[in-house]
Amino acid sequence: MYPSNNKLKSGAGFTMMEMLIVIAVLGILGTMAFTGYQASRRHAALDSQADVLVGMIRDTQRLSIAAEKGASWKLQCAGDTVSQYAVPSAVPERTVTMSELVVCTGSTDVAFAKLTGAPMATATFVVTMPDVGTKTITVTEAGSVEEAGS
Repeated sequence: MYPSNNKLKSGAGFTMMEMLIVIAVLGILGTMAFTGYQASRRHAALDSQADVLVGMIRDTQRLSIAAEKGASWKLQCAGDTVSQYAVPSAVPERTVTMSELVVCTGSTDVAFAKLTGAPMATATFVVTMPDVGTKTITVTEAGSVEEAGS
């Protein structure tokens, strides 16, 4: 006869049911982590595109203060395209295309006075990404650029 090995029959190890439960829990946790990661990436993309617009506004204001090309400057935002113009030119000096998921609405343009950089009027741009949120960028009467949103 073969000697019995009580150690194998003593319940050491995991049952199939325990292993399935652990795998299911790990799958659920992995799905939750991936979903959170995707949402975080989309929020970062919206923040990045809003930062691009803020940078373009500030650069346009800087060009006006410096009277670059002897002109005042304006910025125009239409859909997913942001363009800088030396006034009165109708040809953009610089154009940036934002992500196809981001749309710029609200004010269509803002012009800055030559040498002072003061805006001709206040302007509010809204950068929107579906299912993520919006960022509102405001050029105040004093010429400061403020950003708010989710």
